[in-house]
Amino acid sequence: FTFFGAPHVVFLFLPACFVTEDNTGIREAADLGMYAQTLMLSMTAHGVGSCPQTALSFIADRLRKTLDISEDYKLMFGISFGYPDEGHASSNALTDRAELDSLVRFYS
Repeated sequence: FTFFGAPHVVFLFLPACFVTEDNTGIREAADLGMYAQTLMLSMTAHGVGSCPQTALSFIADRLRKTLDISEDYKLMFGISFGYPDEGHASSNALTDRAELDSLVRFYS
């Protein structure tokens, strides 16, 4: 993992007691996701690009060892971040998006 060339990465962990087979920690995981989204939106507002990487959980043991983090914590994902290189082709990649009305229902 090279974090898409970003100079920084943040790793987001949850206590292992929240990450269970019966999904008792689903609310905590949702809280972490909302925190991460807010963090990324804040970065964007300050001109910093970011990219969440859930695949980092595949190397969680190595990261815990390197960072001296107890096995009592489970890596949920990481976020690579830094100032975007506007000249790089990936900075100008656009994808099609579904129309809002096809994804969301508004009731009054």
